[in-house]
Amino acid sequence: MNAGPVRHSWRSGGVPRLGQQRSSLQRLASAQGGGLFVALVIMSLYFSVATDSFFTRSNILVVLEQVSVLGMVAVPGAMLLVSGNLDLSVGSVAGLSAAVFGEFDKIFGWPVWLAVIGALAVGAAWGAGNGFLISYLGFSPVIVTLGGFAGAAGLAQTITSDNTRSGFGTAFDFLGDGTLAGIPVPVIIFFAVFLVGVYVWYETATGRHLIAIGANKDAATALGVASKRLPFVIYVLSGTAAALGGLIITAQLDGASVQIGVGLELQVLTAILLGGVAFNGGRGSLWGTLAGILFIGVLDDGLILINVGPYVADLAVGGALVVAAALDVLYQRLERVPVPESAEAEALETDRPAGPVPTGAGADGVTGTAGAGAAGAGADGAGADGARARGTATPAAAAADPDGAAGVAPGGPGGVDDVAGPVGPALRATGAGGPPVPPGGGRADRAGRNGHPVPALEVSDITKRFGPVVALRGVSLSLDGGEVLGLVGDNGAGKSTLISIISGVARPDSGEIRVDGKPWAETGARTVREAGIETVFQNLALVPTLSIAENMYLGRELYGPGQLASAARRIDKRRMRREVEAAFSRLGLRMPPVTAKAGALSGGQRQAVAVARAVLWGSRVVIMDEPAAALGVQQTEAVLALIDRLKAEGVATLLVSHNMEHVLRVADRVAVFRLGRKIADIDRRQRPVTGMELVGLITGATSASS
Repeated sequence: MNAGPVRHSWRSGGVPRLGQQRSSLQRLASAQGGGLFVALVIMSLYFSVATDSFFTRSNILVVLEQVSVLGMVAVPGAMLLVSGNLDLSVGSVAGLSAAVFGEFDKIFGWPVWLAVIGALAVGAAWGAGNGFLISYLGFSPVIVTLGGFAGAAGLAQTITSDNTRSGFGTAFDFLGDGTLAGIPVPVIIFFAVFLVGVYVWYETATGRHLIAIGANKDAATALGVASKRLPFVIYVLSGTAAALGGLIITAQLDGASVQIGVGLELQVLTAILLGGVAFNGGRGSLWGTLAGILFIGVLDDGLILINVGPYVADLAVGGALVVAAALDVLYQRLERVPVPESAEAEALETDRPAGPVPTGAGADGVTGTAGAGAAGAGADGAGADGARARGTATPAAAAADPDGAAGVAPGGPGGVDDVAGPVGPALRATGAGGPPVPPGGGRADRAGRNGHPVPALEVSDITKRFGPVVALRGVSLSLDGGEVLGLVGDNGAGKSTLISIISGVARPDSGEIRVDGKPWAETGARTVREAGIETVFQNLALVPTLSIAENMYLGRELYGPGQLASAARRIDKRRMRREVEAAFSRLGLRMPPVTAKAGALSGGQRQAVAVARAVLWGSRVVIMDEPAAALGVQQTEAVLALIDRLKAEGVATLLVSHNMEHVLRVADRVAVFRLGRKIADIDRRQRPVTGMELVGLITGATSASS
């Protein structure tokens, strides 16, 4: 591997970026919704030629007013679909909320404002019910929301007995018919909702997390993303938006009827799919959704102006939907084109600056431990002391200054979701939700009352069952700081289950976990990562539709620049990209641009990203589950060198591998699992062990006592 800076090779001379080599077809396909905007412009030009009344201010406002309810409901609908969820009940919820509003105002005599709040609360409660059943109980979104579609409609008819309530007063009518500065109030509400949605989608961590949940929910969960709570919140917003839409239509019609909202769910879904949001989730664009909304509105309006029947509009929208589905398949195929490794190598060789190899770089190109003075500078020119002053530490600083002691203030600027900023190997931080790491963090510094080192990680009597299958039976093991523990065993021995428990993905049925000698009662992958425990999962836990930089910072996003941006939870994309580029350079990793999608990487490149993420963030313990499974010889050597580097920095490493040679090269101790039990724990510092002996223990040919 080369240790030259990666970022220079993709920003200046030498081999051009892959993006510059892509065909125009690929660029068009990657601009989701862009093709629909082009079709929208062409269609608008046609209608403007066919009729003089199309391109007038009044008609444009009519189109916007017609799609305002559709648009405000489509914003949370697109967020649900991109996260792999769906809400088919919005039309019926709109009708139910309108019916409830009419009953509150006319039958119960509530003031209009209180009746409005009550109707919105009904919509939010219905969305909460959908979200609870789908997100927390695991029910199918299609089944639940189809049931909600029928149930809400039936409940509305039962409440109103099919009666229509009317005469709610001019104040309420203003919601549907009023104007501000000549613009209809529904249009203003629609654009307000859309702009908030754009900010959340593109500028906050929420948008990244929704995409991650839709593309790879298991990976998102393993990295601490709120894969249950976040969709639940969006379902509540979807129900609220549907209720608001029902109230606007009620104000426009001056009548609360159960027929309000009929067909709204199909219009919303059509607009979202036309805009390029993948039906299975994980990819999409809110701007594309806007194009879909406007496409439907312009098509309906234009066909009416040229005296064409409304059924032709339905046929045209259906045809456009089929075309959009075809383009979606094309985009997925183009998106899977891998980044050629030969192009990376050529670019790095072309642009590698002349000069001596950085201090500590070994023959395999992996930069060794740098001194605090020589390599203490981070990507923004500050070393560990600078990171200390700013209240955050970056992966660049983690790779650069293994001896620094950075005190991270919880909730500081650039922090991660109101907790301590990110930490890297040997950067000693106080993570919110976890016990503080003692200064130095090595084995000598983790001394207990009796003078013996306190294990960095200890599990005691862990048992885990999956139905009648007992995956782990009373497993106990400990791991000291700066120690490498190899974990070996046959498939089904319980290794991956134990890792899932330690990393917070799964909960044990019984047993205790201790971190630095203190009981660890917290649950969830997020709190485990905040405690400085990182994992390279066997499935890598990467989100294919997010970039390398976004995957590296998933669940650890930086906010800024500035206090205002941090307070608004605006992610600092440039800083994250810059830090990842610098960190890869310091680790000697030869990678494509950090803006490249993970799904376009080769297997070895994805493995390298997963390993780098764990190495750069793990300040206490790094767990590696088959880290060299998809790597070549040179990359495998680099991973083994990184394990040695973590050991030198006082970071505990748990290595799971089927390759006995790799385990014996780096492990201080080897734990052998068989049928859910730990049958041996061999300290190689006290007695030698061979690969054949380990194989015998794994297969049962050799007893643990022999």
